[in-house]
Amino acid sequence: IVLDLTGMTSADPHTLDHVVRFVGAARLLGARCVLCGLRPEVAGVMCGLEGWQTIEAVRDLREALRR
Repeated sequence: IVLDLTGMTSADPHTLDHVVRFVGAARLLGARCVLCGLRPEVAGVMCGLEGWQTIEAVRDLREALRR
């Protein structure tokens, strides 16, 4: 699953927590998730959440599709 967060302009911790939980749930179902298009402010807030360390993230959609 490729989650392109390029359009995510706000770094709301509640919303990002849902993203982290979604990735965890998808992993439990056997899917592999790759995040792309993270803005620095979004990445900064995500680092404050529990469980972000297990999320694979790449720079852009092209790299995500390669993986």
